[in-house]
Amino acid sequence: MGVDIVINYPLWIVAKRVGAGLSAFPPIRRLYAGGGALWVSIAPTTIIEDGVSTVLKPRYGDLAASATSGAIAGLCVTSQVERCITAAHARNLSVRETAVTIYRRGGVAGLALPPGMLATACREVPFAAALFAVRPRLRKIAEERYPGAQRLLRELSCGVAAASVAGPASHAPSVVAAYQQATEATPSRAVADIYAAGGLRAFFRGLPARTMSLAGTFTVVPLALDWFEPLPAAITPEAGPGTVAKGAGPSSQKKSGARSIRKAVAKATGMHGTFSGKTTPKADSVPRRLFPEDDGPPLRVPPEVAAPAPPVEEIDDW
Repeated sequence: MGVDIVINYPLWIVAKRVGAGLSAFPPIRRLYAGGGALWVSIAPTTIIEDGVSTVLKPRYGDLAASATSGAIAGLCVTSQVERCITAAHARNLSVRETAVTIYRRGGVAGLALPPGMLATACREVPFAAALFAVRPRLRKIAEERYPGAQRLLRELSCGVAAASVAGPASHAPSVVAAYQQATEATPSRAVADIYAAGGLRAFFRGLPARTMSLAGTFTVVPLALDWFEPLPAAITPEAGPGTVAKGAGPSSQKKSGARSIRKAVAKATGMHGTFSGKTTPKADSVPRRLFPEDDGPPLRVPPEVAAPAPPVEEIDDW
């Protein structure tokens, strides 16, 4: 996730500043202002979106579950963090100073209920739908059609394609949210001011920068989710840290395979213990007596006597 911030944050903040009506590029020293706060918010945002999507997916399907998860994450995490970041850039303050100022003026409610919550939720709906519904389908198609392609190139292609869908679909509410976060305007006033600044085209200002930023995010986040998936079942939950279940390690797997081969050969040949190196009790060289209490010499049964008797044929004309 840190790589995502390092690569994509400059483009993201450029799009955010343009949407808020500020100059596109901040001073170099403030290019990453707010990057740490956004990095901290990525984990809870992704957890909420992925968790809600996983719970709702079996009943409502991928698209509806992903859209709902995006709206919930936008209301609970994203809008609060982005309001502090955007206001910090608008007032040329640090994110911490901005958060303290908002708290002194409005208390906890000022931080928890920022302007732009509705617009942020509307923006997160297509964003999460593209991340958790559209992109996995693109990934499946790419894996089926181009199985030999390098994975990183395939993931990047899927990320760019998904961002091309999510960027235009979610950009208008993103601009409205950024304007509200910077100016604390109401939704109706924000829409009126943006439209007055350039008509309908003003609602898509900063779209190229934000789409390129989303392409990077749509590439890094799925890879990170794959990386942190649960470990294989070979590591049992009951085992302590660093304890691997029996048969999980490479050497154990080799030994298990060798044992299976030895058992199969022994069963086929009847030579148990020949391949394992273990000694087996030898059979008596002299057959046991028929009657243990008899003191005479051991009874040797001829093979023809020990063999089963042939079936008796019936004679019809007896």
